[in-house]
Amino acid sequence: MNIPGPALEAYRAAMEEAIGADIESAAAEAEEFVRWNESRPALTTMNIEGYRMEESADASEPLPVPPASGADDGVWTPLWVGAPLVGLLAVWRWRRRRG
Repeated sequence: MNIPGPALEAYRAAMEEAIGADIESAAAEAEEFVRWNESRPALTTMNIEGYRMEESADASEPLPVPPASGADDGVWTPLWVGAPLVGLLAVWRWRRRRG
């Protein structure tokens, strides 16, 4: 990496000022915490299976009932949109050819 030395030193100084400690000492403290944390007995985690993402239904709330519909409700729905659109286009074309 060709990063100029003064730029790295300025960055290091800014980071040390932001965290309020020397980088080496902060890293040593973090490593010591990890060693301490991993050396503890895992008594509190023996019975934990992990978090499960399962959907569960609440018995106090009834499930929503879909609205009752006839067998051919979906057949005529596009016609209510399509017929006026085709009529509008036909009138537009007819008027445009006349003018």
